[in-house]
Amino acid sequence: ELPGVIAQYGFEPHARALVQSADRIVFAAPAVEAGFARFAPLQDGQAMIRPQGLYKRNARRGEAATEQARRELRGALGIPADSQVVVCVGYADLRKGVDLFVELAGRICALRDDVHFAWIGHPDLEIQADIAEHVARLGVGDHVHFPGRRTDTDLFYAGADAYALTSREDPYPSVVLEAFDAGLPVIGSAMLACIRPMA
Repeated sequence: ELPGVIAQYGFEPHARALVQSADRIVFAAPAVEAGFARFAPLQDGQAMIRPQGLYKRNARRGEAATEQARRELRGALGIPADSQVVVCVGYADLRKGVDLFVELAGRICALRDDVHFAWIGHPDLEIQADIAEHVARLGVGDHVHFPGRRTDTDLFYAGADAYALTSREDPYPSVVLEAFDAGLPVIGSAMLACIRPMA
């Protein structure tokens, strides 16, 4: 994990213990290694970078399957067939940026009314009411959807128009690989930096 999670959960002693006892520590990317090393300096040659691969291919591949997914997704969300859909997949908490996702929806929906936003994943129960209030305050209740956790996310990737990676911190998000596998463009955090966090 990156520094925010290590600090948030008090993993600093675990990081130090890992460095003291492991011959090799595998990181998904150099940035993840650098963040870890802030808490537990690594010995020369102890770190190894091994980017993770795609865990599974999207089963809804090809033009016909994608068109079917688009119809099914809009039907499942109860929205017009010509709607644009932006998705995010993950635990709906502040680290993953569920509040930023709602902010993004507010900004886009103020400009056009044909875009819908769907977050797939369990909600953080501690902030769920705040997020619902935030959605209501922005007036985007008809455009922001929380279908909950789904074991099969292929429909959402294949049927959407864009993926929004709103994470404040994410060491190597598999969701980006899954979005790319479905041919889905990804809106990254640098593009979201101008959006203020939920008050």
